[in-house]
Amino acid sequence: MDSCMLDVTGLDVQRGTPVEIFGDHAPLEDLAKASGTIPYELLCRIPQRVRRRHLRT
Repeated sequence: MDSCMLDVTGLDVQRGTPVEIFGDHAPLEDLAKASGTIPYELLCRIPQRVRRRHLRT
């Protein structure tokens, strides 16, 4: 079973509010640095069963 927990303490969010873990407003490089690793490793750790959505901007 995969799980992920995000600390949203102090943020104005409710159940069902979309959040961006990494993307345009939250660079993957920042998450990697905070995790003590590199961006490629984070992407490789996302299992195949996680649905991916590719958005064109």
